[in-house]
Amino acid sequence: MSAPATEQRFLSPSREQELADFAEWIADDHFRGETPIDPEGLARKRGITVSRGNYGDSFDGLLEHKTGRFHIYCNMARSRLPARGRFTIAHELGHFFIDEHRAALSSGRVNGHGSFCDFRSKNPVEREADCFASNLLMPPKRFRRAVGSRRVSLSTVMHISETFQASRTAAAVRLVNLDLTICGAVLWQEGRFIWKWLSDKARAAGLRTSLNPADTVPPDSATGRVIAGEDEADEHPIASVSTAATWFRGISHGSSRNIVLQEEAISLGRFGVLTMLVERSM
Repeated sequence: MSAPATEQRFLSPSREQELADFAEWIADDHFRGETPIDPEGLARKRGITVSRGNYGDSFDGLLEHKTGRFHIYCNMARSRLPARGRFTIAHELGHFFIDEHRAALSSGRVNGHGSFCDFRSKNPVEREADCFASNLLMPPKRFRRAVGSRRVSLSTVMHISETFQASRTAAAVRLVNLDLTICGAVLWQEGRFIWKWLSDKARAAGLRTSLNPADTVPPDSATGRVIAGEDEADEHPIASVSTAATWFRGISHGSSRNIVLQEEAISLGRFGVLTMLVERSM
């Protein structure tokens, strides 16, 4: 059986916008005209030290406050890929820059705790740090310019990831959030469904309910083939044609909501498989 479906929204739209504006302001203040953003350089500018070590699977990153100073631990066991390490540091910077998070740490009310920076946490504090990190590394105005007239696809996700040196999952979530069309991103790990992220247009079209269990994913679909190990190079998405009924409960094959979807999937190595679902142009 698959893991329970993880819904995408844990923050209000107004809070997400507030954090996006704040992160973009910081990016523009420190790195105007510079892409990609240097989160470790930003940490140094604010007197925050950073160390990298192997801490197993205990956390991705951790922000610690001792004797009046802040320190970031970046777990190389889970952040060997440069883009993932950058997101981890940016996430911990979110805990520093967001006033309520920093105050809780500096006052001693909250001890430093390990964060997992992959949009999985249901803790609003972690979701806020993820939102901040995404918008710091990919400031909204620069992000929209980078997308330009490109269609929603894994090719565009990879272009964004390379441009901003951001993780592919972060790039996919941001692309879906632009709400350019009916689309969604899905993360799988060890063949199990972890989370889905849907555009507002997708939810308005009735693509809302949890995905079917992972064992119902057709083995000849793009996702099934990548889960089975066909795309081990992590560089060439596999594509297939699918339908909404394959992915969403409550949509029958004869329903008017059973729209045709372009399905693309790519391996993220030890971090799973990323699927993009996009309404297929007729």
